[in-house]
Amino acid sequence: PGKRVTLADHKKSLIGGGLVAVIAIAGIVGGIYIFSNIDRGGGGTLIVGMEPGYIIDEIDVLTHTFQGQYVIDQVLETLFINSYSGGQPQFISNLATSGVWNDNATEFTCTLRENVRFHDETPFNATAVKWNFDRNYRLRNEVGYGWDWLFILPGGHWIVNETQVVDEYTVKFVLNEPFVPFEQLLTHPATSIASPTSTPANSFIDFLTGDLIGTGPFIYYEYELNVALTMSPNPNYWGEKPKIDKLILKYYTNATTLWDALLAQDISMLDPYNARSFFINNPDKELEGLRSDTNFVVQEIVPPNFRYLSMNNKNINVTMRKAISYALNYSYMIDEITLNLSTSTRSPVPEGTLYSNTTAFDVPYYNISMARKILKDVGWPGTAGLTPNDIVSAGNEWEMLVSNDTPLEIYNVTYFPGVTEFNLTSILVQDNLKQIGIKVERTGLNYWPGPHLLILGWILDYADPHISIFSDFYSESGENWAQVNDSLLDQWIEEGVKETDPILRKQLYYQIQERLIEELYPYAWTYGKKQIYVYISALKGWQPHPFKFLFKMVYFD
Repeated sequence: PGKRVTLADHKKSLIGGGLVAVIAIAGIVGGIYIFSNIDRGGGGTLIVGMEPGYIIDEIDVLTHTFQGQYVIDQVLETLFINSYSGGQPQFISNLATSGVWNDNATEFTCTLRENVRFHDETPFNATAVKWNFDRNYRLRNEVGYGWDWLFILPGGHWIVNETQVVDEYTVKFVLNEPFVPFEQLLTHPATSIASPTSTPANSFIDFLTGDLIGTGPFIYYEYELNVALTMSPNPNYWGEKPKIDKLILKYYTNATTLWDALLAQDISMLDPYNARSFFINNPDKELEGLRSDTNFVVQEIVPPNFRYLSMNNKNINVTMRKAISYALNYSYMIDEITLNLSTSTRSPVPEGTLYSNTTAFDVPYYNISMARKILKDVGWPGTAGLTPNDIVSAGNEWEMLVSNDTPLEIYNVTYFPGVTEFNLTSILVQDNLKQIGIKVERTGLNYWPGPHLLILGWILDYADPHISIFSDFYSESGENWAQVNDSLLDQWIEEGVKETDPILRKQLYYQIQERLIEELYPYAWTYGKKQIYVYISALKGWQPHPFKFLFKMVYFD
């Protein structure tokens, strides 16, 4: 589920009255930002250079791959979208202009934008929205691995009990139980609206023979297998129309030919989703040289994600988990392992997510004397006579516990050996924990999730904290790898999905973050990966977005 990292890498504005919360939607034309005061150029072909091994092979909303999102984000649209113009997610209009919860958060009623048509001239209305959500439900059991899990409640039921057409431009989602995160779910590509006329009702879109028809700023034009995928501007787009003549996703056979194409400016932009991995896996391709080259622009954001060292809460007590959290060299991970293409993680609700707080809590940092003192203060067996100092030179007394085969504890660490960052992190964990007398055995995938330590990561799918908090830390979650079982935490998580008052909900998630960071220590929060955008300087108007890839605002100077 989710873009959980296993391979080479993946406020809201509420006006509340009592238990009723109304979303005040900002009138933003065409999505996130308005460039009405910019004299933008016109024409030109924007070519995105795609890395080998990341071929788009699915474009259905329920089965699309990460690169397939490039197509969905241009051709289809969601009812709502988040603006990050103020730094934090603000829930704003897209195909819907407003939304309102009922008293107990079991019904969400949306007013739709009028005078919008799909690329095949089918009218966009409440009937079209209902058709799409009904289709998702019908196909739920046909998905081998896809995005259907997003529509499932924590208890296993489908989120939406019924999608009702109130009138031509009003649709009501009746939920099976209160679920406030549904609001942010309506910004995810899996909830994009496709044409009921041109989309198969009872099967997925065939990538090679089917078509993708939406209301978006671009039209899905053609695909040449393993060569390129082309989109053209929608001349009848309801919002501000694209300025470029063509958008091409072009495949290259290897990293060298892709790199050469970038330097020659034969492409306009590197594949944004995989640019970071491109530079980590090909260190000879120097990003720093591009930063100083006026022909190119390098932008960085940190999308909502976090890497972590999970510690099995059943087999490793909170004292040891806290000590381990202070024993890890986080700076080395960021500077050396990820080549500075990451930043420190300070919360399980990362920045870019609703109610993230990365400044208020005491997040553990690399402090070897603190780690040793934590164990000494409780009289951990084997620490008698040891000094809680910060000496880490070879042969120090803590390290010698492991060298002499008398460690305080023996733990194994599970990780994905094929992921360079995870492999190198496992080596660092082994070396760092030796400095507090712990022997770490690197076992790769011999265990899953493993009885002791696990290196993994989350890339959040939408901007609600529930998406990671429930999965990772709720006692009954199937992805609670750390086996956290805390009744107070469970209570707050359950309250968090029902509370419509943004102030009260924010307080709940602040409490959750504080408990996880300062009291429970289920994870050592290691780092969050940056998203890198590399494009030619003649390309203007690119607006990075944590959850979407939007090309409708770009133009050539």
